[in-house]
Amino acid sequence: EDSYDGYPRYVEQNKNDGTPFGPSVRGAEIIYCRAIRSWIFTHPDILTTPPEEEENECSWLWKSSPTADYDLLSTTNDNWEAWIGEVKQLADISITCMECSRRSDCNYHGICENSECNCDETHFGDSCEFEMPCESLATEKAHTFDPVKGVQWKQGNPIINAGHLVYNRPLYIQEGSNGEPYDMRLYR
Repeated sequence: EDSYDGYPRYVEQNKNDGTPFGPSVRGAEIIYCRAIRSWIFTHPDILTTPPEEEENECSWLWKSSPTADYDLLSTTNDNWEAWIGEVKQLADISITCMECSRRSDCNYHGICENSECNCDETHFGDSCEFEMPCESLATEKAHTFDPVKGVQWKQGNPIINAGHLVYNRPLYIQEGSNGEPYDMRLYR
């Protein structure tokens, strides 16, 4: 369903491939709440109050300033509020359209086809905004000093790119001495 109460409905998609979640996972939504005349961010599995108490209007976690505007993007310069047991002003919120219409919408690192960015081999992300990650990483613990050769970098247990993205960020895994993964890292 693409609308809610006559307004567009935006549903969170899988971070790995942009498809809807499976039946066991429900995504967050941005919908218009007529009761408070605001756009809201909500999640069906996150309560705003303990189960025995009544939820706030539309169970919002974030809400825009009151508006009747049909266009969610018109609220990006408004003061949004967050519910954290009390109302808190959000310092910053960014809402953008994920559809492209020209190469510049893909940061000049891909081409726009059917309103979606098809990124070059060197970049990824919804708008080709990220450079492809390194295949492996080394930490400051991975270097030694050789008086003749200088600093030598060799990671005993390499930190390797797992080939998965989480929130458009590469996931790296470092294996322990027994071969089992013991450290997972996300980098910007």
